[in-house]
Amino acid sequence: MNLQAEKIELAKMLLETDDRSLLKDIRTLFTRKEETLIATPQHVIDGIKKSQEQFKNGQYSSYEDVKKLLDKI
Repeated sequence: MNLQAEKIELAKMLLETDDRSLLKDIRTLFTRKEETLIATPQHVIDGIKKSQEQFKNGQYSSYEDVKKLLDKI
């Protein structure tokens, strides 16, 4: 399902529900996400973005490789 279709499906589900608790939880989820992004220092956001790029480019080590390296220490 592409992003736009997923948004439409979620919007339909929101419109069809009468569950106030669920709506409150969804509102809280959106609010917390925004607060988390605002509270996260820029250097941390930059580091995350850099790490994501490195991962996309295959610049990472497997868990097993890191564990082997740490076992030698």
